[in-house]
Amino acid sequence: MGEVASIKLPITSLKDLESQLRDDASCLIPQMPNFGVSFDDIDSSICDRTKVYHKAFFTDKKEMETMSWKQQMEKRTETRTNIEKFVSDTVTRSLAQTDIQKKTVEQQGKVADQLQKTLDRAKTLQDRAAVSAQVQIAQLRATANQTQLLAQMLKLQTAVALALGVNTEIEPSNVKDEE
Repeated sequence: MGEVASIKLPITSLKDLESQLRDDASCLIPQMPNFGVSFDDIDSSICDRTKVYHKAFFTDKKEMETMSWKQQMEKRTETRTNIEKFVSDTVTRSLAQTDIQKKTVEQQGKVADQLQKTLDRAKTLQDRAAVSAQVQIAQLRATANQTQLLAQMLKLQTAVALALGVNTEIEPSNVKDEE
């Protein structure tokens, strides 16, 4: 067995990854009120958020029938403006995230190199266990980064669908009220 010792691993690139993830997460949250979406007074469930998005990006055909022609045109213009702002915001955030991903890949490479060097120097079982724990932390951070990327890709696909002109006038029965 190995000798008992205390070891601390100064993996500086791992801290850089942590900081980058935290900063990126806050920047990926769009400024929703700019395009008619506000989550201030709702829970964070998918059902609740779905209702908010429907209100911002779609019009209710039955409701539109009760409006004057001018009100209908204003509502359609508001809906189209919300979509355009959402698409613009999502595209620019996606481009920014692409740039950051390049930096993140470099940081992940540095972390791997540092972990490899530390593992090569490990002489005791405790040293190796400490390296193994750092590897797991690095993997969790890489997974968090991938989750951010997948969320942004899903949002971008949604923006593309809206930009391509998905029908924004829907029947009320198509929007489930989950209250």
